[in-house]
Amino acid sequence: MLRLKHVLLMTALLVCLTALPVLAQDTTTAAPDTSGPTGITTLVILAGLGAMFAVGGLIYMKENGKNGKEVD
Repeated sequence: MLRLKHVLLMTALLVCLTALPVLAQDTTTAAPDTSGPTGITTLVILAGLGAMFAVGGLIYMKENGKNGKEVD
């Protein structure tokens, strides 16, 4: 059951990271903006999420290593 929750969570996260930026784009055909990216880009968000999962995974492995005994 826990594996199913992880799959659903990762699927929802993937949909949010791919669909929401596309939906947030302006649909008008104005002159293209050539000034470059401003604000937080999708790559920065993905890097932050990757770092959170990496640190969280390391903490989880540390807390649950050696048959449930905390590893220092």
